[in-house]
Amino acid sequence: DRETSALERNLPQTIQQLVLAVKDIDRDTDQIMLRGMAQRLLQIDQTKQLKELNSVLEQLQSQPDLIAKWVSTSKLAEVDFVERCLQMNPSELVEVQDPLLQWMGRLYPAYLAQRELDKEREGRLNRLYGDWQSLKEQFLKTAFVPDANATLRMTFGRVRSYSPADAITKQPISTLRGLFEKETGVEPFVIPEAVKQAHARGNFGQFLHPRLNQVPIAILYSTDTTGGNSGSPILNAQGKLIGVNFDRTFEATINDFAWNENYSRSIGVDIRFVLWITGTVYGGDHLLQEMGVK
Repeated sequence: DRETSALERNLPQTIQQLVLAVKDIDRDTDQIMLRGMAQRLLQIDQTKQLKELNSVLEQLQSQPDLIAKWVSTSKLAEVDFVERCLQMNPSELVEVQDPLLQWMGRLYPAYLAQRELDKEREGRLNRLYGDWQSLKEQFLKTAFVPDANATLRMTFGRVRSYSPADAITKQPISTLRGLFEKETGVEPFVIPEAVKQAHARGNFGQFLHPRLNQVPIAILYSTDTTGGNSGSPILNAQGKLIGVNFDRTFEATINDFAWNENYSRSIGVDIRFVLWITGTVYGGDHLLQEMGVK
């Protein structure tokens, strides 16, 4: 059975992603990373069992400048070359005179064997995993925390300010006015012209905050979030969408290890700003109408 990524229906997308990755290649960075990986692999005893890999690593160890030579002369950082390679069959590929491509050709059989071994191990472990979870549940009883991967998660908190240092307080709501105060004209503090024009017209409609009399942009709240929560809806006590999660404050980057109500704050974009940008700034009123907002 072919890997999912290699199915014919997925081939155009796979090629597109590969081409984008090629455009991001930085030869100097690749040299540093490849040299570091080779050094780490040489320190692992099991590497010696993979004869082809061990052979290449010994070659790199005896010739320190080889990595720089291979990376600098390889054409794998050239989109045209990669696209031509994608039209070749395996027997044609191994004949291409490119140092990194030839190295890949030498290592590929060992990679395939290792991949099959990993699948076999994963299959055995998956069968044991269910039994292990059942034993944990029996042993821990009420203290058992179920694995929530791939399930809907909900967490709650309050919109709250916090004080990261003495005499400094971060208010829980930032506004469009603050956005303009921060603009410098230099990335990343550049405001799109369309936003400037809409702001100058003063057409804010129903999206003004009732007390601040400004369009709110971001909110701080004590809900515990982690990597992968970006894009999650933020709901109020009535279940209404009030924002979208996108980040944590600097002090809250430790949340995965320790949450603290005094400084753990997530950051969300206020839904009023989203709707103002969508409808007023970029003319997507039909989308607001479709959502029943306008």
